[in-house]
This record gives sequence, C-alpha cells and structure tokens, in this order.
Amino acid sequence: MKKLYRKVKSILYDCYCPICIGYWDEWIENGFEFEILKKVNIIGGGKRKHLCPNCGSPDRVRMIYSYLHSKTDLFSPKNPVVLLHVAPERQLLDIFEKNNNIEYYPCDKFNYGNNVQKADITQLQFVENFFDFLICNHVLEHIEDDAKAMSELYRVMKPNGIGILQIPYSISIKTNIENNEIRLPEERELCFGQDDHVRIYARSEYIKTLNSVGFKVSTSNPYSAHWDFNPKKLGLNKREDLFIVQK
Repeated sequence: MKKLYRKVKSILYDCYCPICIGYWDEWIENGFEFEILKKVNIIGGGKRKHLCPNCGSPDRVRMIYSYLHSKTDLFSPKNPVVLLHVAPERQLLDIFEKNNNIEYYPCDKFNYGNNVQKADITQLQFVENFFDFLICNHVLEHIEDDAKAMSELYRVMKPNGIGILQIPYSISIKTNIENNEIRLPEERELCFGQDDHVRIYARSEYIKTLNSVGFKVSTSNPYSAHWDFNPKKLGLNKREDLFIVQK
C-alpha cells in the first residue's frame, strides 16, 4: 500500500527528496546573487530553487546521497566502513549515524560539539590510511591553503578508498580566481560570490590540483550515469558533475 501511495505521489508532484522521503510541488529558492557568479557561470552555487521545504537539504546533498546510495556499498549492513565527513550537513549526519556498519567521524573546525569532533582540515589528527570514505562538500573554497587540505585528505584515505570532494566551480574560466590580499567580507562577496570564500575554482585547475597531491579524479553526472533516483525529480543541475577521488 505504501509503495502504491508513493507511486501516486511521484506522479502528482514534480519534486522528490530522498533524504526525508518527501514529495513537493517545488523547491525553495536560496543562494547568493552576486554579479561575479553570473559572470563566470558558476555551477553548484548562486541563487536558485533547490532547498527541500521539509528537511532543508540542498541539491548538492541530494546528489551526494543519490550517488552513495546508487554506486557504492556504504550503506550495506554487512560492509563495515570508516567514514570521514568534513563540515557535516545535518541531513547526511542523521543518516550516517543510524547505520551500524559505518564507523562515523563527523568533523568541523568551528561547528563542533555533541558527536562532531573538532578538526582542522589542513592538519588532521588521524593516522594515515584510516578512512574508506571521505566526504568534503563545499569546504575547500573556504580554505586558503587548499592544496595542503587536499594532501591531508589524501594522507588519511585508505588505498582504493572513495572520496567526494565537491566545490562550486566554473567551466568558463581556465584558472582560479583568487587573491589572498582580499580579506574583507564585503570584498570577498564581490570577488568570490560569498563573504567566506577565498576563491572561485576553474574546473580544470581544481582537478589539476587534486592530481598534484596524488588523487585519481573521475567525475559522474546523475543525468548520464543512471543512478537509482530520477535526477530531475531530485532537482539536480544537469551541468553539475560530482567529483570523485581515489588513492
């Protein structure tokens, strides 16, 4: 009966959130609308309708969940895994904590407490080759020494581990837009599109930097990769690729 009810709702509503199992007419608008974001055609950022009306999950969280659910064994009950989650999103944190097969390490430099450990991504306290999975979603654009942070993530990942290192990015520029002398929040808004961002990534340069620390990088697009969930129903951006790294 539940399956039939969900099937009917899926037909009636355009939007579906797999995080809270909710069906909606439309997503909530959210994001920033600075001119620089339009100028570089930013992907994964900017003002758009993408938040779930119930759980507040953004499109990038639904994309990550869809990939993990479809293409990995992270949620397999008989598969013990160790997971590092940097700056954990509440929606994913709640899901990971409920899975007994996951040895879960949610970490944050600022918003720690309860089950979230304090950690600096440029100097992680974990031993080498410790994690099977890494999730670092929209964090590296906040880090001045992003190459050092990437090196640390590489160090703590097990060989053949899987990482999702997502960032907002542009395919319209060939090199990153960054300037360490720009420090005032209002200046960063104008130059980088958010007051706590320190750069705008060029897609090609981002991949090049990940390669330089040792990561093997691949990308996957939910509209062409045949994931379990309908990407259009999830409100995912056709232009946005998921960045997947391995050691």
